[in-house]
Amino acid sequence: MYTHARARRFGRSFTTAVSVALITTLPGCTTATSAKVMTQNQTQPIMSVPIMSVTEARDIVQKIAPKRNLWLKQKHRIASVVVSATEITLFTDKDEICHFALKDIPQNEHATRIVLNEHHQIYDSSTESERNVQNMHQLADALNVLRSAAEDQPSPERDEVAFQESVRKYRAAVDKPVMPETARRFKVQAEAAIQDKAFGDAASDFYQALEIVPWWAGGYFNNALVLGELGDYPEAIKEMQRYLALAPDASDARSAQDQIYKWQAKTVLGQCPEKR
Repeated sequence: MYTHARARRFGRSFTTAVSVALITTLPGCTTATSAKVMTQNQTQPIMSVPIMSVTEARDIVQKIAPKRNLWLKQKHRIASVVVSATEITLFTDKDEICHFALKDIPQNEHATRIVLNEHHQIYDSSTESERNVQNMHQLADALNVLRSAAEDQPSPERDEVAFQESVRKYRAAVDKPVMPETARRFKVQAEAAIQDKAFGDAASDFYQALEIVPWWAGGYFNNALVLGELGDYPEAIKEMQRYLALAPDASDARSAQDQIYKWQAKTVLGQCPEKR
């Protein structure tokens, strides 16, 4: 069992006669630069197309955001980050938790600040340098990639329907499915992050594994505990409920349900800064 950390709850149009180079996002691409798309009659780029996979984008957010001197509203340092398919969650050093829907984050090209919504921007308060600017450009590009991918994700209602269908198929299967290597990689990385007490990284890795294997009961259980460590109790409850839906007869089902009751009793003390 993990030691409890008392974190509080905290339209685009194009002209005709466009001459562009076709750019495809390649899973194995390691470059995080942006390719500029221009019309024949323009000398300025009309959009940026980050060349990176969704997995690479998540890795960049996980590495840059909590490990640099980045702040939310210039007053709240970002202490930890969790990235799912549809959300980015920022945990601040003021014990606040801020959820942002990826699809609602505007496209960013800023070098020193990143706009999340009308109330929140991420600022880099490190000493200005070429490397700092490059890192912020990478972070902006990564969020743009995640934003684009999130637009193709189902609504929460459709996601729940898809999960229930996964539950039905898993229970009905005589031969249970085997975890593919891609999901196992995220599982191993999540377990390593737990050992390092990097709970934000662990939750992001569990989310990625569960996107590949939505029938993995143990993934929901462990992700629930990690999110509980971070103080994100509503998300922890949702993940633990999914564990119980997949494994209602598990030997620890009783203790899992009791843990849900404990999380439900937690008082929400922290919230996003603009709501204060």
